Amino acid sequence: MDEKKEYVNSLMVKIFGTILKAEEIWIAENSGKKLTVGEIHTLEAIGTAIVSSMTSIAQSLAITVGTLTITTSRLVLKGYVERYRNENDRRSVYLRLTEAGEKIVESHKAFHGRMMDLAFLGLSESDAGILTRMLENINTAFGIAYLNNQKI
Repeated sequence: MDEKKEYVNSLMVKIFGTILKAEEIWIAENSGKKLTVGEIHTLEAIGTAIVSSMTSIAQSLAITVGTLTITTSRLVLKGYVERYRNENDRRSVYLRLTEAGEKIVESHKAFHGRMMDLAFLGLSESDAGILTRMLENINTAFGIAYLNNQKI
């Protein structure tokens, strides 16, 4: 790897680590360590889903329905999610947030908003556009590699 790539790699590792640490601190302060990062992201997926079936939420998270079932069971026990069945199709299981789940999701959105405020702090409109395009390119490249089952 050349020097530029080494430097960008070290920045990405540091940024990713800092975000994870900040998120862990946020979780400890806002849920009393009762939730994992995966559970928070599951709550967000449920809260933003147009169709809240187990299948559609699992697809949006790129996990299996079985994995979602395990996570959802923990979230139901913790009081953040409710399961229900559609009156027209009793076989399908749907999910919705409880009031406690909605509060966590709203608070987590605010956390991400503050994180973005910091990321864009001091950037000109032009630099903000460049940053956005660069991140889109990285996201696209990683997404294509993932979809093609290529190792990253």
